[in-house]
Amino acid sequence: MKETIKICKKGYDIVIEKGSGCIRELYDNKDANRVNLVDRNRRFGSLAATFKDKKSYHTEISHVAESKKHIVIDDQLITHSFSYLRGSCAVFTNFEYNSTLKYEFMDEFFILSIEAADTNISQFGMNLDFNFLGKLGTGYEDQVIPTSPYTSADGKASYYLMTRPNGRWVLVTSPQPLAGWRLEYSPNNFGHFILGLKMFESFDDVFVSDSGTKQKHTIALRIDFPDTYREAMSLASSALGSPVPYFPVAGGTLGTELPMTIEGVYNKIILHSPSGNSTDITEHVVEDSGVYQVSIRLCEEGFYRVEAFGNSLNSLDCVLFSFSGWNELFRKASSTIEQPYHCDENLAEGGVWCWALCEHIKRFGVDPQLADRVLEHIDHKILNLSGVSPTPGCSIVPYPHRFEGREYGPYHIFESTRIQEQFFGVSILLSAYQAFGNSSYLEYAIDTLLNLLHEHIAENGAILCYEKGREIDYTTVCAPVIAVVDMAKVLGERRDPREAVFQAAAVKIADYLLQRGFHFPTEGDQEYSQSEMEDGSISCTALSVLYVCFHIEFKHEYIRFAESILRLHDAWKMYTPDARMYQSSFRWWETIWEGDQDGPCINAGHAWTIWRGEADFYYSLLTGDMNRLLSSYNAYLTNLSKIQQDGTVYACYIPDYIPYSTEPGVLVHRYPLKPDHSLSRYVWPRAVDTWFKSSGIHSQKGKPIALNGEVTFHENCLVFMSTAPEFSYFFVGDIRGRIRLATEKRITIISQTEYLSVYQGRIEAAQGIRCEITPENKWIEIELG
Repeated sequence: MKETIKICKKGYDIVIEKGSGCIRELYDNKDANRVNLVDRNRRFGSLAATFKDKKSYHTEISHVAESKKHIVIDDQLITHSFSYLRGSCAVFTNFEYNSTLKYEFMDEFFILSIEAADTNISQFGMNLDFNFLGKLGTGYEDQVIPTSPYTSADGKASYYLMTRPNGRWVLVTSPQPLAGWRLEYSPNNFGHFILGLKMFESFDDVFVSDSGTKQKHTIALRIDFPDTYREAMSLASSALGSPVPYFPVAGGTLGTELPMTIEGVYNKIILHSPSGNSTDITEHVVEDSGVYQVSIRLCEEGFYRVEAFGNSLNSLDCVLFSFSGWNELFRKASSTIEQPYHCDENLAEGGVWCWALCEHIKRFGVDPQLADRVLEHIDHKILNLSGVSPTPGCSIVPYPHRFEGREYGPYHIFESTRIQEQFFGVSILLSAYQAFGNSSYLEYAIDTLLNLLHEHIAENGAILCYEKGREIDYTTVCAPVIAVVDMAKVLGERRDPREAVFQAAAVKIADYLLQRGFHFPTEGDQEYSQSEMEDGSISCTALSVLYVCFHIEFKHEYIRFAESILRLHDAWKMYTPDARMYQSSFRWWETIWEGDQDGPCINAGHAWTIWRGEADFYYSLLTGDMNRLLSSYNAYLTNLSKIQQDGTVYACYIPDYIPYSTEPGVLVHRYPLKPDHSLSRYVWPRAVDTWFKSSGIHSQKGKPIALNGEVTFHENCLVFMSTAPEFSYFFVGDIRGRIRLATEKRITIISQTEYLSVYQGRIEAAQGIRCEITPENKWIEIELG
């Protein structure tokens, strides 16, 4: 048995191997289940180094993308032997590499640092092998998810905030500048799992050829266990010696004014505008009950940066995104779609561009160029009217065919087991029917969906995929129930009796998810994890039941179930205060095929974030929960912020410095170099029925938070001007007093307030949290108390 040192402190217990200096056990003492936070099979706290006089890497064919070569860094894992324990410090040494590992134990946190005096060192970093999500031996609830990396704009300050599904947090901060970090993604199962984290004082010369020679290398990391996000920001401020600016909402349309929190002692706050102007706004900071706030008005399109200075050399910042309007951004993003749309021609990820352009035509009318492109794709690719060979994964063929030993009936996706492609095909055809008025598209969509109901929906409501003789639960792969619900809605508008078939199917699917509970199967192999806990399957579970609940059949149990799923999924959200990342879902493996195809690497603001954003929206629509509404808006902002001034759109934002499939001399930490032309447009079909129609007002310490609108004050009355193109819903949160709304159409007010009076306008209907009001003289005036 290996000899160890055990340190017990108020906030944590830690067990360190004497022979290696590596952490064997680490416990957060507020963790009710007391689960080890480190991977005992690896080397937490070891030095990850390469040397200038030795070849530090080799090239091999990627395990996740078999046709692509990538670099593998052959870093040495260097451990240390125990020297002494004195007071609150433990010191370990390695004489071969002239390096020292030191632990400093405080009541609530500890610091581990490594120093080495060796001019031959190239890469110098530390292995932080946490018990990351998906590792065998521990239930997912207590594992660690590395969701939220932060590096200041000047690169001098960084922290890494990690979530846990049980509600606890882990925070890693560096009091000194770091070169960056790297997540180690699993070579198996398309990189679905994260094995480790390395944080670097210097990168290997293969990435930074002019790294030079240093006499001494040092890396020091502090590890805390915050209770809340706000406490995490406070601890980051304390550790880094700088105030932390952060926000409830990461941006909005032009004219929006947003409150920001400044956590920690500050002496200067600078606002950097998209045009490059810098303004000292320190005098505008106000204090309320110990919370310091400053409001920012968005007057230019693009990214704002708020930089906070304290007494140290570090400054920390946050990033906001401002855009001209939903219609304007939709037009801009549609204008740059071009071939090739995707890395293949599948009807799901590779067909979203067509769906988005159908919605564009519905909204703005027929643009001949866009219409020709859409109709050619639908008629010749999806419906295969040209008579050429159908396209696997894209064509829906009106005759039976056999694939992978299974017989499929008419109107099945051609030669593909990915049935999400067929569901997406239904959505595209429905949208095309509404855009062009061609009823043959509707009938083809009905036949296609009936095929799915007959061949892929089990008696219990599960949606099943058949692959290589296996039956796989696909009920929450890309939220297929959306197509079923939307079909019922379209047929209902036509008073078509077939509506009832799809209504019943939608309820059956939602009831199945209720029965399935906290089980989230998805694509892929589960051999290497205890239980597959993939972001998309979790968020699509909540979205599916809420979508059915709002549009088809209201059930309280749907809402209660969805609320518990959303609370769990909060751990799969990013919390870095940057509009490109803030409240994005945490995903990483689509970058294998999308962008520069250099993944796995974190794809912040990926299109599938919209599943969570839409789930939050419908939860708010059904309950009036404003915090979920803020989360929804932020999720959509992560997708809008990928749209550049010229209309170029990227698949995601990549915070990683070194993706899995990397090349020599390439550090990332940016958007991909290659634009995206299909899946990045998923935001538009999902926004037209959500944020195109909605605005809201909430508050933070008395400061209004406007969603999709501009706030002014006139004679003690809050005046709200919505920027939602089809303003229909107005959400009201923690606001009291009079509110005036400028509108020419009936508005549904959604609020949990117990008291609402109407001073201008006419109440048409009121029930629970909803009140429908028709304006008088283009205004509605209400009072909430």
